[in-house]
Amino acid sequence: MTIENGPALPASAAEPKPNSFGRIVGVLTAPTSTFEAIAKRPDVLVPLVVLMIFSLLANVLIARNIDFNSITRQAIEDSQSGSSQQMTAEQMDRTVRFGGAIAKAMTYAAPVLQLIVLAAIAGLLLIAFRMFGGEGDYRQAFSIATYSWYPLVINGVIAMIVLLSRKSISVADLRSPVRSNLGFLVDMKTHPFGSAILSSLDVFSFWSIALLIIGFAAMSRLSKGKAAAIVLTYWILYIGIFKMTGAALQAMRMKAS
Repeated sequence: MTIENGPALPASAAEPKPNSFGRIVGVLTAPTSTFEAIAKRPDVLVPLVVLMIFSLLANVLIARNIDFNSITRQAIEDSQSGSSQQMTAEQMDRTVRFGGAIAKAMTYAAPVLQLIVLAAIAGLLLIAFRMFGGEGDYRQAFSIATYSWYPLVINGVIAMIVLLSRKSISVADLRSPVRSNLGFLVDMKTHPFGSAILSSLDVFSFWSIALLIIGFAAMSRLSKGKAAAIVLTYWILYIGIFKMTGAALQAMRMKAS
């Protein structure tokens, strides 16, 4: 007697659905094997929603302890320190009200800004990896970029705990609530370039960069050496364009004063 087999199921139907929460843990504890699985079956919704919910919750809690007008006034006074050109009291009040409102709006818009940043990182890295002969599509790249962001979430959790434990929050507190980089060794106002470089040498940023290298190597099928060269080139460009530009402006203000 023979038993007829039923219709064969597609390979994708036979595979279990990705466990996004398990993958979040996996990229932090076993990134190579986890990113191999993500490259084969990328997922975006759950890890992205978790990121955005945390970002919104953390910023709402921190914003309750921040006097945005005082923070804005302090930042303006710091930028004018030693300068011969000072705002009048009326100009200062107007600028503080406007700047405080913008800072508060940006705080609550953090999840949307984070989404834009992740989308840009995924797109730029995908273009570079495809130019060098790598494989992959945007869904894979966006999934890898999202999971690679989680070390920064850990940094955010620590920062939130530190900031919420303080009675008042200053501009310096917001710039570096967690001493995970060497930026605290120099004064940003007097040594802007040194501060920009040292603050970039951040443990959590390096962790996230390492995950991007592992993840995009798994997606593209390029070597980790080539993946590292591509990712680190973008990181250096980011430091040069954004960090050094800010440092140059600070240095120009110091020279003008």
